[in-house]
Amino acid sequence: MEPGDKAFLNEMKGKIEGIEKLALELKTLGEGLPVIDRNTKNILSATYCLKFGISDVADVLAEP
Repeated sequence: MEPGDKAFLNEMKGKIEGIEKLALELKTLGEGLPVIDRNTKNILSATYCLKFGISDVADVLAEP
C-alpha cells in the first residue's frame, strides 16, 4: 500500500461515517413509518459492511 492510499482510505472512512450519521437522522425523523424503517435498516446494513472493508482497514493502518 502506498502512503497516498492511507489518506484515501481515511477520506472514504469519513464518508461512510457521514452516511451512517445521515441514515440514523433519517430513521429518527421517520420514526413509525415502515418504509423509512426498512430502508434505513438496509442503508445501515450496507454501511456496516463498508466499515469492515474500509474503516477497519483505515484504523489498522493509522495505528503506530
